[in-house]
Amino acid sequence: MNRVLRASGQCLLLSALLPLSPVLAQHRHAVPEHEGERAARNHEVSHRHVLPAQAGETAASSHEADEQAAMQAEAAHAHHHDHDHPHPPASAQAAPSPVLAPPTQAELQAAFPPVHAHHRHGTSIHNYTLFDRLERPLTDVSGFDWEASGWVGGDRHKLQWRSEGHVRDGALAEGRIDLLHARAVRPWWDTVAGLGHEKVHGIERNWLALGVQGMMPYKFETQATLSLGSGGRSALHLEGEYDTLFSNRLILQWRAGVTAYGRDDPALGRGRGLATASAGLRLRYEIRRQFAPYVGIEHQRLFGRSAEAAEASGEAARQTHWLAGLRFWF
Repeated sequence: MNRVLRASGQCLLLSALLPLSPVLAQHRHAVPEHEGERAARNHEVSHRHVLPAQAGETAASSHEADEQAAMQAEAAHAHHHDHDHPHPPASAQAAPSPVLAPPTQAELQAAFPPVHAHHRHGTSIHNYTLFDRLERPLTDVSGFDWEASGWVGGDRHKLQWRSEGHVRDGALAEGRIDLLHARAVRPWWDTVAGLGHEKVHGIERNWLALGVQGMMPYKFETQATLSLGSGGRSALHLEGEYDTLFSNRLILQWRAGVTAYGRDDPALGRGRGLATASAGLRLRYEIRRQFAPYVGIEHQRLFGRSAEAAEASGEAARQTHWLAGLRFWF
């Protein structure tokens, strides 16, 4: 009887295990799991099954650690700041600022004395002399030309002189000198008035000279002089100069001038209207500020009846010549 029961039990066990045989065979031939992967999977499962209370405690401890690190960093920064900028003692912070009493009338008068109209100008006397052109034409012409000026006086009033002319073959061909009173009317501008004396080929003329001189914007030095003479004679001379600095010592000077007369003067070969015009360039090198040699070129032209008178006497109405000279002042 026992044998029958044992046999029937084995049959039932085999009948139950037959459906599971493919699964067991597949598990038998599967690749064994790596130990690192198994550890990672177990760690993930362990974290996945952490209780909510334990997770809260972990987050709280991490937050407390962050707060402690922040407090330590702030304390270290405050300590460094105290070393760089020490706080003044409490007594110094609490000391009140002194209150200054308002100045008295006597103190105000001593600090700000009354200023008269001319006290903003200097009262000392100075002098200045400039030979702007002392040159000789580099041609067969024998002689030299000059243009000079100077003054003595203060900031508002000066006694000024001007002179220019030509020497040919050892004799004075043409020359003029003016003695003027210059008065400053605006910054960089003066009015001038005085007397002038001129000598041309032995013939002399006296003039009453009026004019203005100064510096226009962009440093253009200008000069305008109206001359009035006897017999209704009059002359107007305009002149301008400009310096171009290639360096502190190498300077190119641009110069131009025109002269017109109010009536004919046959004795001097001058005609009414625009008579002469000249333009030139002079390149100088300032060995010192007071002394500079130069080379240049000059073009002169006569107009109208002045040109006709020059041609009648055998002179050219147009002339261009190279020149060399010196410029100095003291």
